[in-house]
Amino acid sequence: LTPPGAPAPLFKTLNQVEPRTPISSLPYSITESGSFYLTTNLTGAAASSGITISASDVTLDFRGFTLFGVASSSDGIFISGSRSNLWIANGTIRDWGLEGVDATSAQNSRFSDLTVVGSGDVGLRAGTAAKIIRCTVAASVQEGILAYDRNELQQVTANDNGASGISLGSNCRVTDCQAQFNNAFGIATGSGCSITGCIADHNTTTGISTGRGCSIIHCMAGNNTNGIASDSGSTISGCAASGNSNDGIILAPNSAVTATAAYGNGYIGISMQGSNSIAQACVACSNATGGILV
Repeated sequence: LTPPGAPAPLFKTLNQVEPRTPISSLPYSITESGSFYLTTNLTGAAASSGITISASDVTLDFRGFTLFGVASSSDGIFISGSRSNLWIANGTIRDWGLEGVDATSAQNSRFSDLTVVGSGDVGLRAGTAAKIIRCTVAASVQEGILAYDRNELQQVTANDNGASGISLGSNCRVTDCQAQFNNAFGIATGSGCSITGCIADHNTTTGISTGRGCSIIHCMAGNNTNGIASDSGSTISGCAASGNSNDGIILAPNSAVTATAAYGNGYIGISMQGSNSIAQACVACSNATGGILV
């Protein structure tokens, strides 16, 4: 024989070709680390979560498929216990009775390219130090996205939710996100956060609301009750607030607003509510009660 020796198999095993575990029915429990994927659209059952993850270091790839909830179902995806380093991506989670994704107990995890629609509670709930990227959350009964401290959101859309679109803790970064037609705040954060390049429109309370020491840059807030409101020690720069039924910009003490326009709001354009603040190179016109209130 050439080469010499006994014949040996040359083909790869199935595990070598696709070294992941398929998920083809619900409910399903992941109890060990590894990579998992959906093989088709899957439908849940009443009184049960769709996929329960009880391990760290798990990758779950929807491969473009959908997890469908049914009446009286629980969470679409439920993270059980304190877990870390999860990655959930590439699909749709629709009409679950409680939360689309409940990852409250997860840390250092990533959620990307997900669409979460029609959740009976919060759409996507994350723990700490998560990355939420290119996700859309709509028509949840409560918040669209509810997350704690040190999270990062990029290119997230939260529309038509029954409470705030995006609600975060402290030391978070929010970039290029949209929050529209939510029944509370568009984007609400704790202290020490950065909000850049975001749009908050047609929300029933404040479009963008932050805690102390935050930075709000190049954002637009229109047609809300108030446009943008920050707590003390914050900066607002290069923003626009128009068509809000109350104030366009609300600036707390020890803060600064620069290069910002407040136009056509129902009360004050820029309301500086306290001492030791600066408004510089701003435009405030066609507001019903006043341009700048100091």
